[in-house]
Formats: sequence, structure tokens, C-alpha cells
Amino acid sequence: HEPEVDNYVSNSVFDMQEKLALDLADKTQSIGPRFECIEAIRKQQHHVLKDILEDKRNEWGSKILLVDPAYHGNVGDHMLTVGELEYIKNLGYEALQCDLIQGNRIYPYCDDFSEYKQQGAKIALWHAGGNWGDLWRAAQEARIHTFKDLLLQGFTVIGMPQSLHYEDKDLEQRDIQVMKDNIATGLGLSSSSKLDTTSGTKKSRSRLIFTWREKKSWEQAKKLYPFADNRLMADIAFQIGPYAPIRPTTTEDSVKLHDIMLLLRDDHESKVSHYRSSHSIQQVLDDNPKGKDMTFQIADWPDRISTFGLSDNPIHKEYLFTDSAIKLLSLGRVVVGDRLHAAILAYLSGLTVVYIDQKTKKISNTLKVALETLDKCVHGKPSRWYRAETMKEALDMAIDLVKEEKTQTSY
Repeated sequence: HEPEVDNYVSNSVFDMQEKLALDLADKTQSIGPRFECIEAIRKQQHHVLKDILEDKRNEWGSKILLVDPAYHGNVGDHMLTVGELEYIKNLGYEALQCDLIQGNRIYPYCDDFSEYKQQGAKIALWHAGGNWGDLWRAAQEARIHTFKDLLLQGFTVIGMPQSLHYEDKDLEQRDIQVMKDNIATGLGLSSSSKLDTTSGTKKSRSRLIFTWREKKSWEQAKKLYPFADNRLMADIAFQIGPYAPIRPTTTEDSVKLHDIMLLLRDDHESKVSHYRSSHSIQQVLDDNPKGKDMTFQIADWPDRISTFGLSDNPIHKEYLFTDSAIKLLSLGRVVVGDRLHAAILAYLSGLTVVYIDQKTKKISNTLKVALETLDKCVHGKPSRWYRAETMKEALDMAIDLVKEEKTQTSY
């Protein structure tokens, strides 16, 4: 690929860690128990795959293939990519990458896995996310069709933490059969029915590991995919950071600090998209006697581009997960949102966050697996993350939290 593309993205993917991440060992920078919680989450993540990626290190060589990492404007998806690369680096491996659906062709297309085998990779990590099922179909179709070729080339395949959700149960069953057919062929079995035998299951589980970031998904997966080794693992975005808030400066005339930053999705996953107007939010605030003077901004990830005057080139690093995402969230004393990775990034950045679940409740389910690692990491004080059922409840909480923030800070 062209060198300038590499300069845009590849050489910049660790900028956030190198320039902005705080030292977890420096407890003076901790906001409440945040650093302890992040340390505990990362230890749990490493423990989940320790028997494969650490204990069998001599079997794998020095390289891991990351399949279909996300390089696009959805900050959460690219946070997962950066988290995966941090995870791979921290384990002492070198990451190779190839693209199918989510990578903007920044890396070579995954059309010949033998190329990566020849480079010494024996482990393939499939990119994490919330697209296992039929909510976001393209990635799932691509994923299940790669199992055959990856296994044929001798790869051990690990799916990074996913959320599982099917609206169409018939499609769910069809996908299982396609997966079984591809896996059986990849393992050299005469038919997919062999995966139902003790020997076939043992062989498949030794080469195919799925990890899940929600307990509900994990429990479902064990029933749907008994031919795979299913494990529970915290969202891989917790491998990045931690960061500090990046507040607007007095020289930035185009942006200003608000009481509340509402980071709201505008797609079929949202349950509160009808509140994505200033009029609707103001009505809710006006119903609270303490809320009439509250200032707010409604945004989603693409609004970083116009807010901070960034490049809208989809292969430019500014289009991905950069400090602009933290800056956007930091425009509010309190963050209210229904995006999972807005909630995670707010937490990683030491911001107070109130979240409202989207329709599959993946925010609550994902955070529960990660943040219940330690008792002190649960909702509310001192962790500074809160759950609301409705927009009214979220804004009522935010109003009180803003008042509290104003008495405790100078900004």
C-alpha cells in the first residue's frame, strides 16, 4: 500500500497511548478507584487467554494476524482496534493486519491467508465489537466465511470480545450450519456432523476460541456454538488509556464548556434518538426546577470533524480515534449518552458519565463484566458512572452531578 496511507494511520495508531495515556503506577493521578479498576480489568483480560497466548508462546512464534480491524469514523470500533493492538503488543507479539469489511482498505485485503502463514503467524484474532448476529450484518457474513480458510492454513482462531444478538432466529440457525460446514472443512472432517462427536468437538475447540464481553452472550454462545471454546472477557477497549479530560482552552473561541454533553447515537440501536434535538432536551431540563439554566450540546462521533475543524478524509488519522474524541466528551462537565464506547471512553478519561442503554442493553451487560471485577468499580460513587432508564432520569441525575462538579472544580 502507498506509503502516505501508512503515514496517515499505521504509524499513528499508538499516538494516544504514547502522548496522552497516564501511568497506571502513578496513583497520584487516579480519579477515585479508576486506576485500580483498569488494572484489575486488564489482569482479567490477560488471564482469560493466558493458557493460549502466554503459556503456549513457544508454539506460536512472534506474530499474530488481526483480521478485519476497524479503521473508520465510528470511534468505538477504532478504539477496539487500538485496544487489540495494545493487547498484542503487551503480550510481546508483532501484529499483522488484513482488511475485509471494516478497514477502509488501509491494510491488504484478506484474500490469501497463506501469505500471513508464510510470514510466521499461527494465531488469527478476529476483530471485536457488537456485530455478531444481524444488527450489523456485513461483518458477521465475512467472519463466518473466513473460518474455513483460516483453519485450512493451520491458524488457531480467536474471536475477540463480541456481543451476540439475532433478531431473526431462523438466520441464527442458518449461520450455525454455515459455520459448522466451514469449520468442518477447515479441520479436514468429512462432514459437519463430526463436530457433534466427542473427538470432533475436542479438535474444534482446540483451534476455535470465541470470547464474549457480555455474560448473556457468553451463555447463549455456549448453547449455540458447543464446537467452540467460549470464554467471558471484558471489552478490549479497556486496554487503552487511562486518559485525563481535555477541556477547551480560553484560546479556542469556537468551542466552549457545557454543563452536559449528550453523545447520542442516531441509528436503529438507539431507544432515545427522538431526543436528538435541542428543543426536546430543553423541554426535559425545564421540567426540573434546577435544570432551566443548564447548558448542553448534542453530538455524535462525526461531529468532532466540524467542532474542531478536522480533516474529513476517511483514511486520515483524525477521522479515527484520536484525542478529539476525548475533547468532544470533555466539552461537558457530565457526559450523558447511549453509546457503549462513549461511556467507556468517558470512564477511561476520568469524566462523570450517565448512560442509557441502547435496545440490546449491551452497555449495562458489557460494563457489568468489566467493572464488577472489583467491588469498588460498580455504579455510582466513587467510580463516577451511573445508569439511567430514561432520558428524564439521565438528565435529572446529570443536573445534580453538574451542581456537584461545580462545587468541587475550578472549571
